[in-house]
Amino acid sequence: MLLVAAAAAVCPAQPHLPDYNAKVIEQVGQVSALGGQGLQALFPNDAVKPQQTIVTGHDGYARFQVSDGSTFEVFPDSKMVFGSTWGISRTS
Repeated sequence: MLLVAAAAAVCPAQPHLPDYNAKVIEQVGQVSALGGQGLQALFPNDAVKPQQTIVTGHDGYARFQVSDGSTFEVFPDSKMVFGSTWGISRTS
């Protein structure tokens, strides 16, 4: 019994990590997310998950709100990997 109490003190329960999906709150032109079935068009209120690639066309623009309340934008002719490590690239 003492061993169980010691293990609980050394290995406290992990707190629940928040779900950091992002929701489209503004969208113009061609905006898509790359998934298992290729590119899927995104529209207001659609969500993207961490590590998904967001792709915009020459007329595309989107503003996203992350579940923590922060926002980010993706501009025309771009590819961006949404996640904890931000990666943005511009297409030609």
